[in-house]
Amino acid sequence: MPTKSSSERYPDWYVASLARGLSVIRAFDKQHSHLTVSEIATRVGISRAAARRFLMTLEDLGYVGVNNGQRYFLRPQILTLGYSYLSSLKVGEHVQQLLKRTTEATGRSCSLVVLDGDEVVFVAREISYQPLQMYIRTGDRLPAYATSTGKVLLAFLGDKELDAALAGMNMTSLTEKTTTDPERLKKEILGVREDGYAVAESETAPGITSVAVPVRNRDNKVVAAVNVNSQSGDESGADMVHKYLSTLRATATEIEQIFATIPDTDFLPS
Repeated sequence: MPTKSSSERYPDWYVASLARGLSVIRAFDKQHSHLTVSEIATRVGISRAAARRFLMTLEDLGYVGVNNGQRYFLRPQILTLGYSYLSSLKVGEHVQQLLKRTTEATGRSCSLVVLDGDEVVFVAREISYQPLQMYIRTGDRLPAYATSTGKVLLAFLGDKELDAALAGMNMTSLTEKTTTDPERLKKEILGVREDGYAVAESETAPGITSVAVPVRNRDNKVVAAVNVNSQSGDESGADMVHKYLSTLRATATEIEQIFATIPDTDFLPS
């Protein structure tokens, strides 16, 4: 994840040090939870001395910790950065109640999701009591191409935006059912646009099946998707469409009604 080199020109307003500091935070992920200064420098594309200064600053602010002066890790304080966005949505409590009601009606976990680049981000989630193979929390991300919500959000992009999104995706197989061929995926997404819902069956992990529908803002633009998912492995996509689609669409309509009452509903990515 290299940043621009010092030889490259930035606009006058661009704060390069801030961009590099954020890159240091993004260097940590599930596979790289503890990193040395040298590893950070390599992953971000900055000097070791710069990496050390950024890490020492982040440590002083409480965002990272360090083991024996060697390996750095993120501390819980880092969550405040993400939750600043979530708390700014202003409709969280109302939406959460709708997701909870949907989970109680279906017995399935229910999520509100937005598109961010080539990933979906879970901005609200209600977890069911069914056994969980994959524990997903608010703020988690998944690749858009392998999720029902992602397919819905991609489907309602403009044609040029969709082509650009698909061209920029690095699609890898998460399971044997993951669609990674761009042309096949585009055909499926165009079908979602026509049908008004999407299904993902064992595409992110075996046995996890979900169905999703779009959520529009007051300008009738799709800004989010809501889904229910089963992790039991005993429900097919067709089963879930038959059982839950009407309930899910009713939930989406109620969320849209909430969005319509909020002046700044374009807080969601467009």
